[in-house]
Amino acid sequence: MQLYKHSNYTRYYAPWCSCATIWTIACYLAILLLPFFLAYFSYGFWKKEETYYEQPQIVFNHKIALLIEASSGLLAFSTLPEFNQMAGYSNVRIPQVQSLEDDPDLDGRMDFFNLTITVPLQSPEEVYGISALVFFDVKLTDRVKLDMSALTYIS
Repeated sequence: MQLYKHSNYTRYYAPWCSCATIWTIACYLAILLLPFFLAYFSYGFWKKEETYYEQPQIVFNHKIALLIEASSGLLAFSTLPEFNQMAGYSNVRIPQVQSLEDDPDLDGRMDFFNLTITVPLQSPEEVYGISALVFFDVKLTDRVKLDMSALTYIS
């Protein structure tokens, strides 16, 4: 059985320009605005599938491996010395290689790549087929951060 109860209730007030008031307002704003920023910068919540297009930056890094099927046998050339050793120096022909990277829309990203290879042949030789491996550096920067080397097979 309770005979007497006395509540002690005290309130403390702070001025509007105090650190406590500014901190309280900042916390309320963070609670209200943080979900909106998270949704915007995460590109949506719980997406299961999305398509995304970006034109990569592609740079030719001047590495080529070339195999030529000729009437005299298999001829080879590469800017990689290991490949030339593997092919045997008697089968290596040194061609003239010209490359042109073209950007007609001037956006700073290569749109067209022209590779011209001129191989010296002896007079009775005929070419039946050519296979080339061309190495590029590929970079994506917008939503996906990717920097890789790519290999292109030309036949």
